[in-house]
Amino acid sequence: MNTPDTTFAPQQSQPRILIVDDDPSVSSVMGQVLEVLGYSSSTCGDPAEAVAQFRDGSFDVLLTDYRMPAMNGIELSQQVRKCNASVPIILMSGYHPTMEENEMHLSPFDMILEKPIEMESLDRAIKSTLQSNKSNCY
Repeated sequence: MNTPDTTFAPQQSQPRILIVDDDPSVSSVMGQVLEVLGYSSSTCGDPAEAVAQFRDGSFDVLLTDYRMPAMNGIELSQQVRKCNASVPIILMSGYHPTMEENEMHLSPFDMILEKPIEMESLDRAIKSTLQSNKSNCY
């Protein structure tokens, strides 16, 4: 098996992902999955705290649950967009949010992933939203 020679390649920092879910076991597993995929992540169970963390600008992607007691994933996404209009937001849902097609176009997130989420699907979603965000900056 040939491995690429990265001796002289500049070090790139991994995207930092904030996982927001009111279920600590889900957050923990998602964090472990992201680590295996090579990403840096932090978890947060409180959507209001997540908004505060995005104000600091230390995260590149928001990965949030849809159903949470204090603030759902859509409301959280709207608040995060006020802090950072271009951050990629991926909504995780075990339930399908009922939205009309025109509401989907106005939604504050870039992608919806249905739980349970496969590692490959999560990796593709993160890469896709980061690439889309990068090309929208130019």
